[in-house]
Amino acid sequence: MTATSKKAKIRRIFSQNLCFLMEQKGITRRGLSRDLDIKYTTLCDWVNGRTIPREDQLDRLGRFFGIEAGEFFIDFEQNDSVSEHKRLSRYLTDTRRLDMNLQP
Repeated sequence: MTATSKKAKIRRIFSQNLCFLMEQKGITRRGLSRDLDIKYTTLCDWVNGRTIPREDQLDRLGRFFGIEAGEFFIDFEQNDSVSEHKRLSRYLTDTRRLDMNLQP
């Protein structure tokens, strides 16, 4: 695998995982860019697999979704790690329930 194709694969994996987490959390691109104070066009580049975030942006994304930054780069399809997707989905569902219970 060439260096270029490795970079493209990393961008694809990140993009897929970001989209999955956004869908699970029910947040739009606009909402996420606003909540994290990230340019909308930059976020769109991440979602479309054109670029990946800098380390500081990756840390903010991880904190927002409640995962470690490195988890954005796990290739769930390659590893056939359905249990990991289920774990992330369950975590996000539980977090949403907690958020709703804390609402005044």
